[in-house]
Amino acid sequence: LGLSGTPIINRPDELWSILHWMYPKDYRSYWRFYNSYILYEIGYPHGYHIIKGTKNMDVLREEIKPIITRRLKKDVLKDLPDKYYTDITVQLKGAQRRAYDQMKSEMIAWVGENEDQPVIAPVVIAKLVRLQQFALAYAEMDEDDEVVLKTPSAKLDVLKDIVASTAEKIVVFTQFVKMVNLVLEHIPGSVALTGQTRHREEVIQEFQEGSTQVLVCSIGAGGVGITLTAANKVVFLDRSWSPAMNLQAEDRLHRIGQHNAVQVIDIIAENTVDLGRMQRLGQKWAWIKQLLDQ
Repeated sequence: LGLSGTPIINRPDELWSILHWMYPKDYRSYWRFYNSYILYEIGYPHGYHIIKGTKNMDVLREEIKPIITRRLKKDVLKDLPDKYYTDITVQLKGAQRRAYDQMKSEMIAWVGENEDQPVIAPVVIAKLVRLQQFALAYAEMDEDDEVVLKTPSAKLDVLKDIVASTAEKIVVFTQFVKMVNLVLEHIPGSVALTGQTRHREEVIQEFQEGSTQVLVCSIGAGGVGITLTAANKVVFLDRSWSPAMNLQAEDRLHRIGQHNAVQVIDIIAENTVDLGRMQRLGQKWAWIKQLLDQ
């Protein structure tokens, strides 16, 4: 028996690993599964695969129907309140806009200089991560070539307004511990939950039962395995590139013990990598639904 709340994290071909583990004779070849059900094109000039979607889904769904049982939360927790979404769009201005645009120009120039060379994924990802951080707040590079986040931050300004507008508890998520620390510095009384946090249970209990209004979490550390139902408002300063990880983070609030509708707020910076990420997440989620919704 295989049990998972997230059988697919990013890509539809990830389902093969569970099928192979449970039925190794029937699902021996990953590439056979991939070529049968994944729509892709070959990238030029280095021959890498670009996943464009799925194919033959009717065949695959019929094939796995006898061996997969899916239970949705809305079907088994009928008294759970609704969850609804709000996007708040901000404009980067002044020093933050100039810093972001400069980092973007440097990244584009680097790609142009290396267009005839094999793309090294870790290098590209590192540059993209920097661009994400520059969309969060004004950023500088220190002597060790590490990003340092400072104000001004258009997203932090909006978060301050959200916190000031209510006495209710709020959970805030970001991918970056550096942004967690910036929020702690500028929102009095907020507490953090990251991979560096000691005594996690005490922090969670204080938020659930005490007077702490704002809990700021890194998605990796606070997005799974805990209950934060004292709040019914969750703010994403940025999201993971994995739709499953984001959903898990949202559902720290939307679970047994929650008695109020949960509001999920995304703060999105115009003309930044934020927009591409949200589009990509929507595309990934559509793939997952194509495969699992029967």
